[in-house]
Amino acid sequence: MTDEEKILGFAGLEHKVVTYTTTGGTPVIDRSYWLAPDGEIFHEEPDTTDLTWLFKWCVPGLRHRGYTIEFFIPATGKSTVTISALAGSKARGCLSGTTDTAGEALRGAILTLIGEGDG
Repeated sequence: MTDEEKILGFAGLEHKVVTYTTTGGTPVIDRSYWLAPDGEIFHEEPDTTDLTWLFKWCVPGLRHRGYTIEFFIPATGKSTVTISALAGSKARGCLSGTTDTAGEALRGAILTLIGEGDG
């Protein structure tokens, strides 16, 4: 599974494939899309480094799992996102991601969380 598929799955999106056939039953076209929990359809894979997309689709899942998020976005340099367990809800400590953009940092921290089995 790719990192993109992991993030999309964490966000609750399902990958769907529809095959159109001819009257003779021969497959003609495969169309795939991502179906969001609210019914929104993405015909192309969403940009999982987009901060707005992450806040809409991934942050609610973090909050539901008992995590908080802190951002450090300096005027220059790398952005850092820390995902921390709320007091008493998880045994594990903090996970961080540091990259050029806040969206990439949040995505990286979520991927770390998924890799540790809480995704």
